[in-house]
Amino acid sequence: MEIKYTFLETINGKDLVQLLDRTMFVVFIRYGGTYVRVHECRILRDIDEQKDKKNKQQEKRVTLREGLKTSNLNKNKAEHEVLYYDSDDEEDSHVNNQSDNEQGESDNEVEGHESELGSQAGDSELDSDNPVNQGHESYEESRSGGDSELDNDNHEDTPVREQSNEQATSVVHSRSVNSKCNKALLLKKDQKVNFKMPGDDTPREGVVLSRAGKASSSKKNWYNVEYRKPEELKGNKLSIDLSTVDELQVVKSDTDQDTEDDEESEEALFNEIDFCDARKAELENWKKHHVYQEVEDYGQSYVSTRWVYTIKEAENEIYRKARLVAKGFEEDCLDEIQKNSPTCDKQSLRLILSIIMQKKWSINSIDIKTAFLQGEKMQRKVHLRPPKEANANGKLWLLEKCVYGLADASLKWYEKVKKTLNECGGTESKVDPAVFYWYNSNGLAGVLAVHVDDFLWAGTNLFETEIISKIREKFSVGKEASESFKYLGLGLSHADDKIILSQTDYVEVLKTVSIDRKRPNDSQLSSVEQTVLRSKVGQLLWLAKQTRPDIAFDIAMIASKLKTSTIEDFKRVNKLLRKVRNDPVSLHFKELGEHVELLLYTDASFGNLPDGGSQGGFVIMLLGENGKINPITWQSKKIRRVVRSTLASEALALADGIDCATSLATLYNELVFNKCTTEGGISVRCVIDNKDLYEAVHSKKNVSEKRLRLEISCIKEMIQKGELTVHWVETKEQIANVLTKHGASAQNLLYCFETGLVNTVFMK
Repeated sequence: MEIKYTFLETINGKDLVQLLDRTMFVVFIRYGGTYVRVHECRILRDIDEQKDKKNKQQEKRVTLREGLKTSNLNKNKAEHEVLYYDSDDEEDSHVNNQSDNEQGESDNEVEGHESELGSQAGDSELDSDNPVNQGHESYEESRSGGDSELDNDNHEDTPVREQSNEQATSVVHSRSVNSKCNKALLLKKDQKVNFKMPGDDTPREGVVLSRAGKASSSKKNWYNVEYRKPEELKGNKLSIDLSTVDELQVVKSDTDQDTEDDEESEEALFNEIDFCDARKAELENWKKHHVYQEVEDYGQSYVSTRWVYTIKEAENEIYRKARLVAKGFEEDCLDEIQKNSPTCDKQSLRLILSIIMQKKWSINSIDIKTAFLQGEKMQRKVHLRPPKEANANGKLWLLEKCVYGLADASLKWYEKVKKTLNECGGTESKVDPAVFYWYNSNGLAGVLAVHVDDFLWAGTNLFETEIISKIREKFSVGKEASESFKYLGLGLSHADDKIILSQTDYVEVLKTVSIDRKRPNDSQLSSVEQTVLRSKVGQLLWLAKQTRPDIAFDIAMIASKLKTSTIEDFKRVNKLLRKVRNDPVSLHFKELGEHVELLLYTDASFGNLPDGGSQGGFVIMLLGENGKINPITWQSKKIRRVVRSTLASEALALADGIDCATSLATLYNELVFNKCTTEGGISVRCVIDNKDLYEAVHSKKNVSEKRLRLEISCIKEMIQKGELTVHWVETKEQIANVLTKHGASAQNLLYCFETGLVNTVFMK
């Protein structure tokens, strides 16, 4: 007898069913909550739906691919669905995982359920043997894994019912048109949902608290929800099967939408790019630098790998880059491996720029290609499992070089750099091990700062000819630049009589976050909003440490209470983002003359933090005999202990500032005078606005607070040795105020940084 069905929903005019089992020529299928047995000739596989979906996704991504060379785009698309994947098995499993994800999107027509809050919610209604409540892979989706695949856990005891055509039709039509099954839900905590219960037209609004069942179980669509509307249900917490409710809508905040758009754009961009050539080039680099020896796999312990893909832009050209990275966390005894390697400190870099201006040298940069592959040889045995692109079945790689991803990779690279520069006649700084300098009979001949594989150097013509040329021979050098370039994300330009350091490009890409104006300031942030806030705070903290001391205190205050952040904090972050975009700031380094000194401004605010702590801050500049300055460093930080008076907070802030200034003075003496000491070199001039502290450091009488006497005594001793002097100014002339107080004017500080001029009344 021929069986016909009339379904409510079809795609491309074809009925969609789910394959459950197959016995000879009889096929068991499922449509929603209806289970039937039909001959396989009655089933038409629909293969057009997935193609249409992919075509629509392809159209959405067209704009993302503009500007990229599309010679090989669309090849091996399934192979590049993610930014990176395991080179051993993960790439293959990714395709299967994608099918699994699609499985979760199959439609389930079940009755609505609502129970008490809890992860066990709905156990009585959602019985494991009840076929209505099982989720299965759709028929057309199951083809990728085999037509006869079954979910044995879910269907082992599932009864299959035969129904006539009339019965099947009546079952489908007996359901309300508005109660169509929602797709498998992937909701997050704190998301807001609107819906109606079947048979009830009352709109309901709730907030997702957590899952009420395992994501892999038949209760995957059950969620713990707290009602917000209607009023009579407000505050009630229940477990609901959201796959069965009517008119389900997820209310996305502007913050959620911005985050999802960014993630989808980035993922779509990488999904469309073929990195085959980039992977081949990376494997060739490994061979070129003799990174490994290929050995037989006898069951040795090994570390697996993964590919990391990036897209870079250079000289208005976009190119692909693939890097093979070892999963260093899989290595045994990580705690026993020495892994710390130095990089040039930001304050050392600014001091070097000032010295370059004094010497009237030009600034230059060198980028080392595949740096870690050129590092020192390994002293321990590490086997690596080759990626499948290497076609090395049954083989392992015994590493000779410390590759990307291993715990001590950066250290081995630094050791090679240090060895090479020492062989070239360079001296490692005792203050900053990432700074090297060269001396000859005429004095300082050259200086080089190291930050992993990025070198910044300056020196005489002879230094370039004899030293830099050797560095080019020793290492595989990539891009080189002079006068105007980017170094560590900072824009450096040397023109006329100054070097300008800025972050203009970085600031231009910063965006504010859309906020619902109706939300009160004390409204707590959702987990998604907190993630976005942390990201924005991190962006501003980086900016504050590099070029924007005027926002250092405000962003430090917001960062100190991220766990309890509110909408008001979001508004403050947006205000700071608008400020840095509308009021650009850059640091200027000029020639100061032969005789210079370090100028230190320190300030503190007693008990102004929410937890009762005090904020301290300081600014250090290089002051020339012509009255001009170069900015070196600054800090806005909570004072290390709770204090009992303004005098104590000011004294501890001064002590922190002197500690930093002393280190800089030693580095300056080492580079300029070739002696690592504070005696007989550059002096330190301290400026404070607290009269009690000024009298305490110049008086022989001890302060009443005994814990403070040690700090004061240290400062007195340095004054007596002539290593520093302490001066007092009025509060209006204290440029470090903006680092410790909200609302303090930053005009004096920024004017000082950009013009190179400072009020010198205190010198009289």
